[in-house]
Amino acid sequence: MIFNFMLFELAWLACAFAAANDLAWLAALVCLLAVGIHLGWCEQGARGHELQLLLCLAGMGLVWESVLTATGHTVYRGHSSALAPYWIVLMWAQFAITLNYSMAWLQQQLWLAAILGGIFGPLAFLGAEKLGAISLAKGNSTLVLLALGWALLMPACFLINRLLKQRQQRELLL
Repeated sequence: MIFNFMLFELAWLACAFAAANDLAWLAALVCLLAVGIHLGWCEQGARGHELQLLLCLAGMGLVWESVLTATGHTVYRGHSSALAPYWIVLMWAQFAITLNYSMAWLQQQLWLAAILGGIFGPLAFLGAEKLGAISLAKGNSTLVLLALGWALLMPACFLINRLLKQRQQRELLL
């Protein structure tokens, strides 16, 4: 659990630092490396579920981050498209590696996941802004949107995780 948390935090910091220094390819590589280490470390029977979860959360991240970008709330360094940059989508995949390990204790406490998401989601964006990877272009309104969004997204991540696990269990019974 501690290894999983440290892997995520170190990879997040390295990714944000790389993106802030116009090294989006390195940011993506860091995310992929963290995900690869995680998949190599987790039990073989869990890898299929973890991969499904990574893909679902990357898709959710693509939508959410693209909405923030298209509406002008977030501006990523060196990125001009309305779609979210690829490295931030990969950060969502990297985030997924924590759900069944260092954040597993939140799985049955969705109300707490919502509260913590509403607090720490915007703080992560503020940290990325301090590093220079992103600009929160609309100031406090962006922070409020991030808090509300992450208060919904955190429990949604755990619900997706739960649904994928239930589907996997049903398939095993067939």
